[in-house]
Amino acid sequence: MQGFAKCARLFVGLVSITCSAAGVSTATEPDSQISSLRAAAECGSVDASFNLGVMYEHSDGVPENLPEAVKYYRQAAEAGDYRAQNNLGWILHKGKGVPRDDIEADMWLRLAIKSASPIRSRLCLFYVEMLMSRHDVEQAQKLVDQWRIKPIVSK
Repeated sequence: MQGFAKCARLFVGLVSITCSAAGVSTATEPDSQISSLRAAAECGSVDASFNLGVMYEHSDGVPENLPEAVKYYRQAAEAGDYRAQNNLGWILHKGKGVPRDDIEADMWLRLAIKSASPIRSRLCLFYVEMLMSRHDVEQAQKLVDQWRIKPIVSK
């Protein structure tokens, strides 16, 4: 997972330009790519939110922190990122860092499939639904039908 740390370093210049245009300060310590990614996430960067989720989930350049991973995945997933929707769905199913919730997991996996149809999301959904009742699957489908993209709002 070292690729995400490299990605973070490359992303720093873009963050500074984007956030400066939005009026957000990006002053950070010299070697703080994480701070730069956080600033980008606060400016509404879905990619920055997704990358932070991956980094915190897999302890890539930061200590593992599953609640933080879920926070950033959720931010990107709510903004419509299928990768974050997939990862959040799987974490919710496994109960990694959060209480297990197969209905919400199913919802996020269905949304990931709707957004981009990745095979991984289909396989995850198949596995999760094998363990769910018909009623729970129907509840998840209702959540999918009600779901709307929520843009990331700058703080």
